[in-house]
Amino acid sequence: MLIKTLYNLFCGSKSQDGRSDNASPDVIEEKESKVIIPKKFRDDIQRLISYCGVKLKSGICIEIELGELLEVLPRERRRKDAYDKLVKFLADEMNIKLTIKSRNYGNRKNY
Repeated sequence: MLIKTLYNLFCGSKSQDGRSDNASPDVIEEKESKVIIPKKFRDDIQRLISYCGVKLKSGICIEIELGELLEVLPRERRRKDAYDKLVKFLADEMNIKLTIKSRNYGNRKNY
């Protein structure tokens, strides 16, 4: 018993109480990163969630036409560039790709 205990201590396979030193938990929990959403984007993001019907997660891609987006998120300036700050925030902070299709631009600019 003493020899076995000494052998286990030197080899590092088990601790003194007989448990393995390199034991890992059976369940690995993923931590969700919390993003602080500025006030100016809160309503827009809530409306996008209700329009898409899905919780916005990192890595999701949303492709929408400008006409549809104007109905969901109305802007005074009825152009694609009115959403540039929202698109940039979603891409940089939440890793969400928002692609806005517009017939006027011929879909040349892809966000």
